[in-house]
Amino acid sequence: MTNTRRTNLFAAAGLCAAIALGASACKEATAKTKGVGDSLRAFIVKNCETQERYCQVCTYGGRPTIMAIADLDDAGVEKDLVAIQKLVAENEKEGLTAFALFGHITDGKFIPVKDDDAATKKLAELKTRLGLTYPVTIVPSSYTEKEKKGYMPFVDQYTVPKSRTVFAAKADNKVFFADVMTGDAKQYEALATAVKAQL
Repeated sequence: MTNTRRTNLFAAAGLCAAIALGASACKEATAKTKGVGDSLRAFIVKNCETQERYCQVCTYGGRPTIMAIADLDDAGVEKDLVAIQKLVAENEKEGLTAFALFGHITDGKFIPVKDDDAATKKLAELKTRLGLTYPVTIVPSSYTEKEKKGYMPFVDQYTVPKSRTVFAAKADNKVFFADVMTGDAKQYEALATAVKAQL
């Protein structure tokens, strides 16, 4: 492992700890991330390829990030994921990152998947088929005791009433773009313009 890689990992770990600590300290808070001006908050994901459980927001701390949130059964999100992949590829040198998060969105509420293994298998296939280079994740169906102590659940920190919700945040995790995607080319252009203005 190179010194630069080691330094980056330590920095990410430190930021993760700081974000998680803030989340723990704010367990009484009722405010949630729902739009521009809010912050991306720390929470546990499960990676569809590696099966690892970790905080993706923490891992990407210090870099601009696009976060796409969708219902596991919403095929329309594939168009969004491909558009985001293009943006990540075009702005790789500027440090742009992205990740996709899946669950179920019913009656305006985000609900974690019930079967982690089935969901991650389906998403791993989607990631390969679409040629995505960024992580595709789920909100796990349950949390370990250690995770419960260190992180608040995603559903307690984010308001996601519709599938295909996209947040884009600066390196300090402040959201500068938030929208529910419909596949309209103008929306993708607006996202690209907003991202490039912040890099």
